[in-house]
Amino acid sequence: MWTLLPWLLACASPPTPPAAAPAKDVVLIVIDTLRADALGPAHTPTLDALAARGEAAPLAWSGGTWTVPSVISLFTGAPVRQHGWDGPTGQQGRYPKLPTLPTLAETFRAAGFTTIGLYANGYLAEELGFDRGFDVWRRVPDAAMPKALAETLAALPPDPDRRHLLYLHLLGPHSTLRPSEEAAARHGVTEAVAAAGKQGLDIGAVARARRDPSVAETYRRAYHAVVEDTDARLGALLTAMGPMAERAAIVVTSDHGELIGERGLAGHGNQLFAPLTQVPYVAVNVGPLPPALSTVSTAARLSEAAGLDTRWPVVPELPLVAQREGALTLTLDGQAQAIWREGEAAVYSVGAIEAEPTADDGRYAHARAAWEAAVPEGARPGEAEALRPGTEETLRGLGYLE
Repeated sequence: MWTLLPWLLACASPPTPPAAAPAKDVVLIVIDTLRADALGPAHTPTLDALAARGEAAPLAWSGGTWTVPSVISLFTGAPVRQHGWDGPTGQQGRYPKLPTLPTLAETFRAAGFTTIGLYANGYLAEELGFDRGFDVWRRVPDAAMPKALAETLAALPPDPDRRHLLYLHLLGPHSTLRPSEEAAARHGVTEAVAAAGKQGLDIGAVARARRDPSVAETYRRAYHAVVEDTDARLGALLTAMGPMAERAAIVVTSDHGELIGERGLAGHGNQLFAPLTQVPYVAVNVGPLPPALSTVSTAARLSEAAGLDTRWPVVPELPLVAQREGALTLTLDGQAQAIWREGEAAVYSVGAIEAEPTADDGRYAHARAAWEAAVPEGARPGEAEALRPGTEETLRGLGYLE
């Protein structure tokens, strides 16, 4: 019987260290809820320029499909299976702490870096331990983040030898959408945005109107408009960094994508379809990227770009795997994905997930078994408690519940 295990183990070595001198500064920018294919319909000159300076991965796969477990993977270099934090959304104030694995900020601070984290997603404000290792850890709205970053850097005592780790987490195209007038006009959603007013366009409207394709199309256009606005904000962040933006090792990616009407679904609920798992991945001064990568490998890539001799979990680059509340998906080539919820795998075409799935011919089950043999399973934290009264409708509007 043929086996994928030798191939998987061969892929398990850490990324090749960059040939250039170690980067003095390191920047990780996460644009929340940014699916990979949004960079076609949306005009993104900042991301395009970064990709021209460095590289854009042809295929990047997130470790999870909502913020908390995905960011834990970014911070620890461990897939969800290994770090064990696989809880559901909607449990604010009732989550278990992050696992005790070393984090990106802890590692860089121990190496003498000044560590700064600015984030817009409220989930990262939960007292779960995201702040571990950060000298500065502060919640800042997207619009205020460039100014906050410039002020934070300016407030540091002068030191030409200081090295920085920056973590910047924009909420970006996460529901609720409020595109600028200019971007809304470019994408033909000015009237819809005006009608929505200050409340913005709610992903819940798409979920509640599954039989009306026009609702999903309007939201999709507004989503791309907000991606354009976020790209402009990314440019403002790079400007706020000053000369650091030219010399730093930079990765721009997302914690997960978004469903906008595919298979009648909207938001990122508890699904694992490819529009949720495929995300952009742009790297500058990080060294060569493989044709396919998991965002889980980011901690290792940035550490090596900075010249740090750090051991992170060794994870096979292939197959690419994402997990959500016990369910799992993997792809071998980015063309098709297998999704397990109960029993056998359902295999979907990544380019046509509307089509009915096919049965696994054995390849995916074999790949999953080999991957799980190479990735140890961590202890899962305690179960979250029930929703607080009144929370469910709020979360539905944000796209976390269907």
